[in-house]
Amino acid sequence: MYTDLNAPPKSIRDVPFSRIFSMAEMILFSLVNCKDILAEVMRPTYLGDYFLFHTLNVAFLSCQAAIGLGLTYEELVQVCVVALLHDIGMKFIDPKSFIHSGVLTEKQRREINGRFDETCRFFENIKDDIPFLINVVEEEKIRLGGGGNKHNACCQDISVTYKEKTPYQKWHMYAQIICGCNTFEALCHDRPFRKAYHPTDAMRIFVEECKSSYDRQFIRAIIESITLYPITSLVRLNNNRIARVIDIVEGCPLSPVVAIIAEKESEGKGEYVLTGEVIDLSQKPNIFIEGLVYDEKYMKH
Repeated sequence: MYTDLNAPPKSIRDVPFSRIFSMAEMILFSLVNCKDILAEVMRPTYLGDYFLFHTLNVAFLSCQAAIGLGLTYEELVQVCVVALLHDIGMKFIDPKSFIHSGVLTEKQRREINGRFDETCRFFENIKDDIPFLINVVEEEKIRLGGGGNKHNACCQDISVTYKEKTPYQKWHMYAQIICGCNTFEALCHDRPFRKAYHPTDAMRIFVEECKSSYDRQFIRAIIESITLYPITSLVRLNNNRIARVIDIVEGCPLSPVVAIIAEKESEGKGEYVLTGEVIDLSQKPNIFIEGLVYDEKYMKH
């Protein structure tokens, strides 16, 4: 990828966007064909580089929400491309400058603002070829309603100065999708100053604190399309049993169909199998999911 923000491209030919668009198409293919991908997206800890995993997570979630909105294939690819590029400027900042439990120094604040301005100049030079890119990136950074900043933050205070607020009715839909999914992704993941929220709590916080900042159609789409318990994900029930989600019940996003996992008694501890016991939680109001499980000993079953 072209990365010299100080010498922005003069033409679309200077940027290998074909590779970025190909990556966007691969992400869409994965969403459709890998049912467990969203379970990994909502894993509370990043398995590697913060920037890489955060960016990919936002791209997957944005595509899923865009699918829920009924966007065309071309529009889905465009949403994914913007999601992959929206924070490109942060790649050139030492993560220690903004991933910490303290408050931003004035120098750190200026650096973040400066990189955002450079990113906009970078995309400004190719707006004739991809006009939606610069508009969406700028709008996404507005962070309407005040909820976006504090939840997207990697440190206690990242209230960076962006352009003045704009009513959501004037927003580009892509900007709402990426901004909303950015916030939800941040809530679902650990930060130096707080633990990750359970996806259910993350969605509740997002809706309660940010609903006035987004179009109702988008709020409905993100609730209905981003399954909090994706198929194949592992969950812990309130009776302390571990189960694997095997089906989604339409209209009951918090109560999927699960298959119970249990320890083999005859072959020693550490061996786990699916018991064959299947429970439709939508029909069992006294049994509910307490949280997702990311324990390797259960993963192969």
